[in-house]
Amino acid sequence: MLAIGNPEYPAVERRKRALPSVPLDGAQVSVRQAQQSDVALIQEMHMRLSKESIQYRYLAPHTPDPEDLQRLCFLDDRSGVAIVATVQEPQEKVIAMACYAVDPGDPTTAEPAVLVEDSYQGRGVGKRILLALCQQARQMGLEAFECFTHLANDRVLRLIKGSGLRYESRYSRGVREFRVWLQPE
Repeated sequence: MLAIGNPEYPAVERRKRALPSVPLDGAQVSVRQAQQSDVALIQEMHMRLSKESIQYRYLAPHTPDPEDLQRLCFLDDRSGVAIVATVQEPQEKVIAMACYAVDPGDPTTAEPAVLVEDSYQGRGVGKRILLALCQQARQMGLEAFECFTHLANDRVLRLIKGSGLRYESRYSRGVREFRVWLQPE
């Protein structure tokens, strides 16, 4: 499961690194790097998630506490990256998040996680945030993601297939494992 934060490196507040926004049913979805002020918005998103989405993301009925989310929003570029997708309704609202943690044993590989609010699933938000996460990872010199998902989570399989990235998968220890190469085919 994704390790959040790395106590070896101090967390730093970063500028918002915004990526171009994309329209979604008339609303603009913006993707940017997560920051400390996003903790409450990410918590609110978790409250809107179905039990199934929580189970698929965390492989258990778990909701992260504010300290977990704060560490996630303060990942330094050497240990990982966290990004969010937001809409304005009329206040900014986090509708998806994605992050990765670099494998300490292999600095060219990281474990990613993607979570999209139920009402925005199947509308391209997951693909957009995954590709933004891949872009960040490539810029940091990463070559591949190692993913672990619930066996029944076919959404992740569709997301990876739709990304255009080369991947392989296998079943192990009751989960589906993916290796996704970050360079498009």
